[in-house]
Amino acid sequence: MGRKDKIPRNNRQRCLTSCYYQYIVGFYKIVVQINQNLMHIAAIVQKILPITKLKQKHLRQTR
Repeated sequence: MGRKDKIPRNNRQRCLTSCYYQYIVGFYKIVVQINQNLMHIAAIVQKILPITKLKQKHLRQTR
């Protein structure tokens, strides 16, 4: 009886740890994805900003 009681408890604990592990890995993957997207957006913004600054200078010169 004692041994039978121990087995499900270990399985349950193992399942919980694996579930937490999967959750953490999934969360980490999402964070990495967001970071990549943010870096991509930052790169685009860095490309766009100089153009807008040049346009503003050009507009000021034409006025």
